Amino acid sequence: HVLLAAGAAAFLAWFFLPLFTSMRLSEDHPDELYFECPDLGAGRTKLFPRLQEEPTVALSLIVPAYNEEDRLPDMLGEMLALLRQERRRWPTW
Repeated sequence: HVLLAAGAAAFLAWFFLPLFTSMRLSEDHPDELYFECPDLGAGRTKLFPRLQEEPTVALSLIVPAYNEEDRLPDMLGEMLALLRQERRRWPTW
């Protein structure tokens, strides 16, 4: 029973620790709390959203850039075609 309790405690710590640590602001690196926001103008920053806040982005794309000169044009064309097709299903995109 002790091993099971220790395992459960470890799992709970692993699961909840990121949530609780994301709530506190970084005192050592306050500049990491902000990002440059192009919507606000060049060089303007905005506070990163917190995990507890409602999402403000419906879709986020991550584009790998290995051999980007050769691969990026084709990939972007395919991605835009797919997004246009799926936009009928997901109008918030």
